[in-house]
Amino acid sequence: MNSSIECYSLRGISFRHPNEFAKDHNAGFAEAAVLFVQEQSPFVKKVARLAKYWNTTVFFKEHLSCMFELIGIAAGRDEEKANSDNPSLLNAFKGFLKRVCNSI
Repeated sequence: MNSSIECYSLRGISFRHPNEFAKDHNAGFAEAAVLFVQEQSPFVKKVARLAKYWNTTVFFKEHLSCMFELIGIAAGRDEEKANSDNPSLLNAFKGFLKRVCNSI
């Protein structure tokens, strides 16, 4: 490993600081995230977009956008499972907000 990069050791395993790892692998993660979102149903994508919109207009934390998108995806998928015939955007958004409140 490069000696200028801060390294850590845990139980005998050396690893780089997460920020250094992210610099090298960020593009791959971003591509995987895009593919993951594209695989979701139109309803789940709508919930994810609503979650990101809520983040930028109410919560005002841009660096949390991806996290809120993933929470929205989970809430949308749960709503689809519970009401597969007619999933409710309102119920999915309530589920999203509950998850956000429980994670704080």
